[in-house]
Order: sequence, then structure tokens, then C-alpha cells
Amino acid sequence: MDEYNKIGTPGVDPRQTQYQPQYQQAPQAPQYQQAPPAPQYQPVTPQQYGPRPAYSGPSGEPGIKGPGMGIAGFILGICSIVFCWIPFLNVVLSILGLVFSIIGLKRDKKVFAIIGLITAILGVIIGTIVVIAVLSEPYLYY
Repeated sequence: MDEYNKIGTPGVDPRQTQYQPQYQQAPQAPQYQQAPPAPQYQPVTPQQYGPRPAYSGPSGEPGIKGPGMGIAGFILGICSIVFCWIPFLNVVLSILGLVFSIIGLKRDKKVFAIIGLITAILGVIIGTIVVIAVLSEPYLYY
């Protein structure tokens, strides 16, 4: 081989040299300062705030008055009208609607109770008409 190889370095044969990769050094992680110590708090003693008040139970009157029973009677009355074509379900919904509406009438809020009473009575009437109409058809007996 001549004095210069193909790369151009004098006296070095490229077949005899080993490739040595050059690695870069990994970046150093930043150095953080140490966190300050947590502050020390003084424990709270019950003497600082005085005695606790006695438990008085749930707030409000024992006989809470509201439209809950009237609304329940109203919803059951509407359901009795919607399901008037199902005989036994209609009877159950109407009776429950009447009971809840009557209980709701004895309380303060009476608007929903009156409407519930009306819808429950309508449910009974419509359900009765549907049952009589179905049972009076002659083609059911053949």
C-alpha cells in the first residue's frame, strides 16, 4: 500500500484501525437546595375555645309540614291515569294516590294534595270505564 491511504492519513491502513465511537457526556441533573423544615405548630387544647355546646338533635319542628305527601299523591294520581288500562295496577295506584292526597290535605301545602286527589279520582273513574268496556265486549266470550 502506498504511503497515503484512501482517507488521506499518511501511514495508517484503514483496514487495521478500529472505529471508536465518541460519546457525549449526559447532562447533569440540576442541583436543588434543601427544603426548609416544616414549621412546628402548637396543639390546640379545648380550654382555648371553651366547652362544646350540647347536641340539640335535628333542626326543625318534629312535625315538619310540607308538600311531600301532596306531591306523592299527585304523582300517583297521574300514574293511575296513565296506567288506567292495567286493572290491578290502576287500583293500587289510585288507592295510594288517594291516601297520600288525603294526608297531604291535612298539612299546610294543599295545592298538590287537591290536584292529587282529583287525578286519583279520575284514575279510578277512567280505570273503571276501561274495565267495564273490555268486559262487556261479546267477542271475548267466544
